Amino acid sequence: TVATSAQERDLECLICTSDKDCRQLLTEKTRLFNLRKGIEFGISELAADWGIRPDQVVELQALVGDSADNVPGVPGIGYKTAAKLLQEFGTLANILENVEKIAGAKKQEALRASGPQVATSLKLVQLDRHVPISISWDAWRLQEPDYSRLFHLFRDWGFRTLASQMEKKLPAGSSLLRTVPTPTVQKAKKPSQPSLFDEIEDSPPTNHPISEQKVPNPLQVSKPYQMDLFEEGSLGDLPEIDPHWDYTGYQLLDSQEAFEGLVQRLKECKAFAVDLETTGLDARDADIVGISFCLEKGKAFYVPLLGPKGAKVLPKKMVLESLQPILEGLTPGKINQNIKYDLSVFANHGIKLAGIIGDPMIADYLLHAGERSHGLDELSKRNLNHRMIPISDLIGSPSRKSLLRTMDQVPIAEVLRYACEDADAAWQLHEILFDQLKDANKIGDSIQPQKEVCEPQKETITQVSLYNEVEIPLLSVLATMEMRGIRIDSAHLEQLGKGMAETIHLLQLQIYELAGCPFDIQSLPQLRGILFKKLGLPTLKKTGITKESSTDQETLEKLAKLDHPGAAITRSILELRKVAKLKSTYVDPLPLMVHRKTGRVHASFHQTVAATGRLSSSEPNLQNIPVRDEAGLQIRRAFLPELGWDLWTADYSQIELRLLAHLSGDKELCEAYHQNEDIHTRVAASLHGVEADEVTSAMRRIAKTVNFGVVYGISAHGLADRLGIARAEAEKFIEGYFHKYPGVLDYQERVLEEARQLGFVQTILGRRRRIEGVRPKSSFWQRNQPEREAINMVVQGSAADLIKIAMIGLEKRLSGQTNSGENRKYGGKARLLLQIHDELVLEAPPEERADLGALLQEEMVIKPHAALGLIVPLAIDLSFGPNWVDTSEMAKVS
Repeated sequence: TVATSAQERDLECLICTSDKDCRQLLTEKTRLFNLRKGIEFGISELAADWGIRPDQVVELQALVGDSADNVPGVPGIGYKTAAKLLQEFGTLANILENVEKIAGAKKQEALRASGPQVATSLKLVQLDRHVPISISWDAWRLQEPDYSRLFHLFRDWGFRTLASQMEKKLPAGSSLLRTVPTPTVQKAKKPSQPSLFDEIEDSPPTNHPISEQKVPNPLQVSKPYQMDLFEEGSLGDLPEIDPHWDYTGYQLLDSQEAFEGLVQRLKECKAFAVDLETTGLDARDADIVGISFCLEKGKAFYVPLLGPKGAKVLPKKMVLESLQPILEGLTPGKINQNIKYDLSVFANHGIKLAGIIGDPMIADYLLHAGERSHGLDELSKRNLNHRMIPISDLIGSPSRKSLLRTMDQVPIAEVLRYACEDADAAWQLHEILFDQLKDANKIGDSIQPQKEVCEPQKETITQVSLYNEVEIPLLSVLATMEMRGIRIDSAHLEQLGKGMAETIHLLQLQIYELAGCPFDIQSLPQLRGILFKKLGLPTLKKTGITKESSTDQETLEKLAKLDHPGAAITRSILELRKVAKLKSTYVDPLPLMVHRKTGRVHASFHQTVAATGRLSSSEPNLQNIPVRDEAGLQIRRAFLPELGWDLWTADYSQIELRLLAHLSGDKELCEAYHQNEDIHTRVAASLHGVEADEVTSAMRRIAKTVNFGVVYGISAHGLADRLGIARAEAEKFIEGYFHKYPGVLDYQERVLEEARQLGFVQTILGRRRRIEGVRPKSSFWQRNQPEREAINMVVQGSAADLIKIAMIGLEKRLSGQTNSGENRKYGGKARLLLQIHDELVLEAPPEERADLGALLQEEMVIKPHAALGLIVPLAIDLSFGPNWVDTSEMAKVS
């Protein structure tokens, strides 16, 4: 993902690895480096070694297979043979379609027999280039070391020589040496700090069997556990531990009496952290290895359900049946890091986890949206000054393939400490971060903007209420959607893939013809030679490091619009890149994502990725499927409802523009929505000085671009690029817009003033994003990046708040629950499946059409409008049909 991002920015990238899988990432600027041998490896080395191009690496690996990674290949096909086949036929699809032309009956037979298997192998060897991670190139720049921080880290970890070296780097008389406290080692008998839930006692009552249970101290393992450590396949000694962390309060509960004592304590407590250890990451397949609980800081318990041969475990059926009433109750409250995973695993075992009150990952996201990692390791380092035990210490890592194992194969003594540490850390982080959420509302109390940008309907809306009433309830909704999944038409995608392969081939031939010769289209030097030297296209931009003519997406799009003989080839290259990306990202992988048990594709939805509060998804990334492009529509056509049911789409109409009208209070904008006018036509008429009935489609298109551009603080330069017009004309449009709608400009200035004074901006529900770099004097003629982010955050983040509220209310009603103040239940079978930006996708039987339409209007329009106190009406476009594209539209509902 990082390498792909670097490629998109035309940056030099060196991947330090000897893993041949990474050869598929090679470009002219992305190379591999073998640290042990000190050798660089690029496109030319790939051609010399395997005789293929980087785009053919994945298909070669699928043909050859990899026994170490359990990737099946085609019997009898090695690297040389696979390379020759790809050299001759170009693609794997062409090889399989022309088997009869391949020399050797055995090869033909093997290829025919392995056809379906090769498709699976293709998925297994393909690296995911779009992992949902936060990429910050500025933060990754090489900087001067923080010697003070290094000194304290080295000192605390006992690296005296390194600490001494760092101390010498500090300024003379540095006060940091005196003011930064050294973490103290926690004593086992020291009473724990007051917890968030004060009713929990420091030690269990003496009448509880659990307090009497004698278990081995994890730091002084008894003989039976020492024997387990050196069983066949063991990784060796217990993992290295943090000397500042107190592990002595962790207990193993492997007897029924001890477990019953825990059950009693769980019934009586106010809240607890619960963490599952499982056999895998797929919640639909994972079996529960054990469960850890933490009821107070430093005290945790592990209940083993699976373990190595001969290990003492408790019966899973008995344990889950005993815990089910507690786990499904609204009280006690449940806490864990990334608890959505535990919720899904429990659901797969017949338990509906309820009463979730905390997830440190979500809390940290609200506090530091878009700025930091929110993983348990990072949060523990930052907030607890503690390094968590790496999972690789227990199950191995890909670099030690022979030692990889699942958690049920790990000696219980090792799992005990790892699992309890997870629950303990989650408990402590919840207390710390929840307090920070409460304190966050005090920030800025003494400094107020001249006029508040967002004035919530309820004075009680705070970071805590956003956490408790929106983000935490949403966890269960997303987990349910993930478990449901959606049907996929694999046959349709297979045909679409064949058509795309043919299109790619024809586009390549077309590009060769326009270039006057064949060349490697993916080779940037060769592409530059064709475009700028042979065809004479002008250099519009140069790369940052090598100062070569840029061939990135933005530049090619500009070149394609030129009145130049060479512009035609850039249009073909853009089309080739688009089709190839859709094929490799969706068409080929989607059928391989169908789960063997459910027959459905189960996307993962993420709450902590987008800084604006928007949800994102992966496997597949639903947000990036084109909506108006024919290829994108064909991909969407493959998404199906339950057999015989309708697939519904409920899409908010111009939600961000409506929220802009509400937030700005601009009279003209608000009036347009109250009169149910077409806002783009109205803006077009004002910009061009014509009546509404005289607006042409071209005028409306310009107005639409201006409307949405203004939401993001677009500059005249940016608008000119998007519309392909002169900058002076773009300036005229923007100036005309703000003259007609002055409330919008006033609103933007208030947003920027809030960012200057408070260091953050906030949405309609108080969701915050820190913003730095807003200039003292900023003009709408030229906004910088922080200013555009600030303006965009309030509108887009408020839209994210709104749809989350709608999802929570809708899922409650669909699941047969009633929302507060209601007596009516929805008794149908309709199910919420997907969320994509401002759109929800559902499936329902045909007989529920009328009822579901009314329910969607109520939960997506009426209730959010009232809850947020909006001054403009909301509207949704409803449609249903046999797939995601061929739908019958209902009237717009507002």
